[in-house]
Amino acid sequence: MRRRELASADEALFAEVAARAEIGHFVIVTPEGWPRAVAVNFCAVGGRIYFHGALAGEKHDAVAAGDARVGFTMNLP
Repeated sequence: MRRRELASADEALFAEVAARAEIGHFVIVTPEGWPRAVAVNFCAVGGRIYFHGALAGEKHDAVAAGDARVGFTMNLP
């Protein structure tokens, strides 16, 4: 995170936001170098985010390539 003063390690806050969020966006960088946000259904367990994904396609390719330029947002109602 660029601005460390905005970072939070509060596990209770993470759990509360994750429980209330209705949708998440997984952000990748395409092979052409463009950002792409993909809406995903997700769940949070023990401070980790899990979402469904096929074993082929943009999301899989970005993760399999080992590109660390990814992001995830949780959107509250």
